[in-house]
Amino acid sequence: LAKEAIIYSNIGDIGIEDATNSIVSTLSGFELGVESVRHVLDTANAVGNKFAITTGGIGEALQRSAASMNQANNSLEETVGLYAAANKTIQNSDIVGTAFKTISMRLRAVSEESGELISGMREDILSLTQMRVDIMDGENFKSTYQILKEIAGIWDELSELEQSGLTDKIAGRYHGNVLSAAIQNFDDAIAAMETGLNSRGSAVQENERYMDSIQAKINSFKETVVGMWEVTLDTNVIKDVIDFGTAVAGVLEKILPLLNNPIIQGLLFGSILNNFGGAVKSAGSLLNGLKSGFSSFLNIIVSSVTGIKDFSSVWSLAKESGQGFLATLKAVEGQAVLTNAAVSAGTIAVSLIVSGLIAGFSHLAQSQQKAVDKANELVQTYNQESKAISDNISTVKSLEEEFTRLSKGVDDYGVTAIFAPIVRKRAMRTDLKPVNPKAA
Repeated sequence: LAKEAIIYSNIGDIGIEDATNSIVSTLSGFELGVESVRHVLDTANAVGNKFAITTGGIGEALQRSAASMNQANNSLEETVGLYAAANKTIQNSDIVGTAFKTISMRLRAVSEESGELISGMREDILSLTQMRVDIMDGENFKSTYQILKEIAGIWDELSELEQSGLTDKIAGRYHGNVLSAAIQNFDDAIAAMETGLNSRGSAVQENERYMDSIQAKINSFKETVVGMWEVTLDTNVIKDVIDFGTAVAGVLEKILPLLNNPIIQGLLFGSILNNFGGAVKSAGSLLNGLKSGFSSFLNIIVSSVTGIKDFSSVWSLAKESGQGFLATLKAVEGQAVLTNAAVSAGTIAVSLIVSGLIAGFSHLAQSQQKAVDKANELVQTYNQESKAISDNISTVKSLEEEFTRLSKGVDDYGVTAIFAPIVRKRAMRTDLKPVNPKAA
């Protein structure tokens, strides 16, 4: 069934889904087996090629009235013949299909609106046809095709009042124009019915011509190119998104653990206090840069979407127009270049943003290292000064005790010295010079 649906889609110029629905509706409506699918396609194609209705149009009409026409004792070929005759004037297969659902039911004395029997239908048609057309054949209803064939045979002999009465009685209030068209063009109904009976092999031959036609090759080329660009665009976009996500994740992976370290937190806090103004200024510049970068990135995304929409529009024009293929292809090529450029620009913008983040954090890390080095230098200087002060204090204390003794003129043995104290005091001034230069 799938293969037959593809053939029907090709020869009927309809979609696969519509082709499948039409085949299923027809087989079910006429109670045919799957083995009859090819005959359905042959009939629709042969009649569609020769009469004022398309192959796809026959399928649409069958979806609307196949079951009713079968119940009214019509064959597939008779049904398609009636469609072809009516559509010659109506030029709308949907309306034709719907109308024959009503007509076939009313000729069997059943109201479509209420589903009830229409009283006096047989008698009224006999009266309006001058007692020449009976809708019954013994105990059974004649087919819709046969009844209309008999009416068409005497149509020109009837008065306008009789014609109007028949149209209203058989077709109801809404479908009289379809009935009149079928009766007036009934020669087409007969010819189309005979064409359907002798249509064996028509669908396969038509499909072979289609597959070998230039249009088929162009359609195949279009599908291939569209598929290629879809794959290319999807692949590039996915790659760009993955690259961006990987870059951001890599930066965050290196930064976040450092922020949880108390030492790093202390250094960051100290650096902020020491360089608050500069840090605020740098942070502001960084945020402005990020804002500008993201704005540019969003603009690039909008441009990319616009480019893709334009690209889709160009392909729609290419599908509708069978002319100017090379010019259309050049337009598609131009749109593809623009779209590719937009995506590339987006990638560059993302790279710049990531580079800015890395540079900002690198500068911050360098600043913290300088602060650590300065702190170590201050600690070392403090230790040196502290040791020097301690040494000076010890020197002063020892000289203080000796100066006190000399001031009394008594040495370690209790002997009064006259010259020794004077000499020693001068020496003590020399010892105090490193501690206080003014003491010398």
